[in-house]
Amino acid sequence: MIIGRKAKNYKQRIKIGNNKLVWKSELKYLGVYIDRMLKFQKQVTTSRGKAIGAFWKLFPLIKYLPPEEGTILYKVYIRPILEYGLQITNNAPTINKLDSLQNRLIRIVAGKPEHTSNEQIRQRLNIENFEIRRTRIASELT
Repeated sequence: MIIGRKAKNYKQRIKIGNNKLVWKSELKYLGVYIDRMLKFQKQVTTSRGKAIGAFWKLFPLIKYLPPEEGTILYKVYIRPILEYGLQITNNAPTINKLDSLQNRLIRIVAGKPEHTSNEQIRQRLNIENFEIRRTRIASELT
């Protein structure tokens, strides 16, 4: 696979020894799906599905907990699923899809109605959106 925003779909056949290499449009490396255009769509879809599954498994417990304790469960078990591999992308649509799911889940954790702003809920529960979190973590690593 050749990776890059302008990567083309190559048809050339490459042979190493007796093995023919097959061109791929995406691959999984260390649990992160990478596509040749670096859009990370499959990674986001997979992460969202896993996070939703994990959330609904924990929901019978979360619904009886105060929001602060439910937030701890969210931060420890659900958020890591959503943000796995997030550091390698700077793709706004990818991050927005993760943020929209996070907003829905923390609204359930907080027990807040639809008209409450996501920013108010995040501030109350001390949860950053993914872009701010990704930027903060990256700056701490350098």
